[in-house]
Amino acid sequence: MRPLLAEQALVDVRSITGHPALLSLREEAATARSMLAAAGVEVTVDLPPVRLLPEVDSLMAVVLREAVTNVVRHARATRCAITVCDAVRLTVSNDGATASPLREGTGLTNLSRRLEEAGGRLAVERDEGRFTLTAEVPCPEPAGLGGDAADGPHSGTRVELGHR
Repeated sequence: MRPLLAEQALVDVRSITGHPALLSLREEAATARSMLAAAGVEVTVDLPPVRLLPEVDSLMAVVLREAVTNVVRHARATRCAITVCDAVRLTVSNDGATASPLREGTGLTNLSRRLEEAGGRLAVERDEGRFTLTAEVPCPEPAGLGGDAADGPHSGTRVELGHR
């Protein structure tokens, strides 16, 4: 475990000295697994099989580091699930939009309703002759942390930070 700590210390020093190294989500997940296990927390990690863009990978590694630090320092957790997946986003765009007003037909209304039932959303946009439909469905919540639907691990206070 010492080489892992030394590598982590090097990454931390580089980020302080102004030469930040891009963090790796996979490496950070391995570190998180070790930290949580050392703290007596049972952990499951589910990462996507595909590589993320380097900027996204590094950003998610930073988020994971902070989140796990908070679990170790501030929680009395016995189990922790780390799940990374992309929200599924489908975009269909074409350059044949007509000038007629956008009308809601049953097709788009039904799609919107079905996506909302799955926790997702449908967006349509017309701009300069281009029509774009975007359907998005979020990742499912991690399972196996105990509790039930009424008082499970995801109930309670939720705060969103930052700008949209």
